[in-house]
Amino acid sequence: MLDLLLKREMDRLIKWLTEERGMEVVERGEDYVNCRDGNNLVHFRYVYLDIPNEADIAKRAAEVAGSRTAFNKAYLVVDKPAANFVDGKLMRRLGIGIIVMGSEIAEVMASMPMPTARPAVDDGAIAEVMREMKSVRDRLAEVERRVGELEAMIRSRSGREERGEAEEGDKAEEGRVEEGGGGGVGQVQGDVPQFMRENPWLDILGKRGK
Repeated sequence: MLDLLLKREMDRLIKWLTEERGMEVVERGEDYVNCRDGNNLVHFRYVYLDIPNEADIAKRAAEVAGSRTAFNKAYLVVDKPAANFVDGKLMRRLGIGIIVMGSEIAEVMASMPMPTARPAVDDGAIAEVMREMKSVRDRLAEVERRVGELEAMIRSRSGREERGEAEEGDKAEEGRVEEGGGGGVGQVQGDVPQFMRENPWLDILGKRGK
């Protein structure tokens, strides 16, 4: 029976929030509803007690206060009999507003707006990113080292090839000089140089000697 009454009152509350206050329902639970009001996310917790008392209402208020960082505003919703047991000073200290459900629905205390908490930084995720960055730097250093080795190898091989070509050129030049020098003085029969055999004066001198 209590559940049916709670559902009926929750339906009334949501209709009032959407039609009268222009809010958009984001999430609904058995005894709560979260709404979007412009840029604000607002939490409404319905405290529906068969026998209302100050202790139970204060306990629900503490629960709502514990989740305040997730919402910009928060409200405790009570019916008229339970409204007499609400500690107004406590609600103001907690920044929680009050909505009273009767024949008419009324906001009797406004919620104190507060910014939502930023997501906590995951230290483990940061450490993982740092490890990945170090791994990338190590791999890059290894690639640079190998490129340096290849460049040195190419320079060394190029130097050897240039020296080899120079040595082959020197040998070819020496061969051409030897071939040219061997043709300067022709040899004839008797191991007499050709220029001596063809000289007429040498021939005359030879006859005189005879």
